[in-house]
Amino acid sequence: MRKGQLLSFDPATLTRAIGYVGVFIFFNFIGAVLWAVGLSVGGFFLGSMISDVDRYLLPIIVLIIIVSIAPSAFHIWKTNRHELAIWVRQRLGRTA
Repeated sequence: MRKGQLLSFDPATLTRAIGYVGVFIFFNFIGAVLWAVGLSVGGFFLGSMISDVDRYLLPIIVLIIIVSIAPSAFHIWKTNRHELAIWVRQRLGRTA
């Protein structure tokens, strides 16, 4: 496995193994600062552009939760659809 593949897998473990801890800490800090500032500035400007943002907050949070859970739910359904169908039929009182 090449270094680039390991970096995409687990950068913290790779930097400890290779010894570039200072570089890792530097880029980790820069990424954290950019994330915090970007999220705050983006939220400020989005909040100033959309009036009555409280009305849209709950639907946005529900949408984020659904989008986050959907891939796992689809994978579980795809790998276990026959067992799930049997389970549903048993709960409804129907035979397979």
